[in-house]
Amino acid sequence: MKRYSLYLFTVFLLLASCKKTQLKTSGVIKFENATSLSGPADNINTVTLTATVPNDSDPQTQVVFTTDLGTFVNSNSNTITTGINDNYQCVVQLKSAAAGTATIRASVLTLYSATTTVTFTAPNADNIFTLAPFTDNVAADGTTTLVLTAVINKSLPATAQSIVFTADNSATFSNNTGTITIPADATGNAIAYLKKSAEGPVHVTMTDLGVTRSITVNFIAPNADNIFTIAPFIDNIMADGVSTMVLTAAVNKKLPVASQTVTFTADNGATFSNGNPSVTATADAAGNAITYLKKTVEGPVHVTMASGGATRSLTVNFTRAVPDNMLLTNNPAMTSGFGNNLSINISLLKTIGKPATGYLFSYNATDSSGNLLGIFSNGTASDANGAATVNFTTGNSPYKGIVKITIALQQYPAISQTTTVLVN
Repeated sequence: MKRYSLYLFTVFLLLASCKKTQLKTSGVIKFENATSLSGPADNINTVTLTATVPNDSDPQTQVVFTTDLGTFVNSNSNTITTGINDNYQCVVQLKSAAAGTATIRASVLTLYSATTTVTFTAPNADNIFTLAPFTDNVAADGTTTLVLTAVINKSLPATAQSIVFTADNSATFSNNTGTITIPADATGNAIAYLKKSAEGPVHVTMTDLGVTRSITVNFIAPNADNIFTIAPFIDNIMADGVSTMVLTAAVNKKLPVASQTVTFTADNGATFSNGNPSVTATADAAGNAITYLKKTVEGPVHVTMASGGATRSLTVNFTRAVPDNMLLTNNPAMTSGFGNNLSINISLLKTIGKPATGYLFSYNATDSSGNLLGIFSNGTASDANGAATVNFTTGNSPYKGIVKITIALQQYPAISQTTTVLVN
């Protein structure tokens, strides 16, 4: 009898020790929701999931939740482990930034599990932010800005009250890039400033909490007079390579300082004071951007001036560089008769720069009585250095004595010089 009683007591202890296992082997973990739950895919609003275990489970039971979409709030990942409460329940919150159906599994010791689904839908865009009215068709001058305002729902968490603006076609925001993130101000407005240097459309997207709005804005050619005007200038400057034509762009002083520059470009071999056919000038205190243009060969020059998306063009003219004087050099004496030539060197002189090339000359020789004599031959036109030559012979004249030789420019007879030679 004692042995039988001891046996019963032992069995009772074994049963008592087995009752509070992690989970009753005959029990099943389950989710409270009978159908799929749903919520907005805004990564803020959460869906509450409740899993229940048998009420004879060990209070230390741990339940592992996993999801294939979204993250659990307390772990900020796709898995979380939590204990049960006094009601033998495990409660977790799930959120998602992407729309779709999440499959959630709750497991105990990998032996028992239950699954459910949550459908995340794209949030109502107007519940996140709206786009305020704006002024389109702004000047494409690289300075004037198109103001875009996203009005954010102020009931959203502070961390969600910012908008990512993105623009294409070389438009830039105030940070000089095509993308900028703007937090809402105290009134809920996220304001971005967009600018562009060339006219044309720009596609802008605004994104917050998975909501994206897209618009197309337009930049138009600016009114050139609002950027700069061309000041009067003196045309028809000599093309001597030194004399300059002064060109002035009067820049609008209301523009930002960084925008008060003008780029000048010239063709046909003309150059600015930097020795190049293009130069950028900054406006002075009076708003004048001044450049100096020069040329070595006469002819027209087409000049463009560009600033802030505005371009102006004009044609200026450089005239033939006329020499100021002439210098003649030759031997002081020569022998008369055919076959005896005197070589005369001609040098055209200009106080500023160099004279043009290709000048032709007229020649004259007289004896001491003023009578014409002699023959000129092999006369050349002036070269790039203003140099030319000509030969003189007395021919069959029997004259002996001083001969006066006068050489003048055919195009400008007033520019002349005289030399003498003793004929033996």
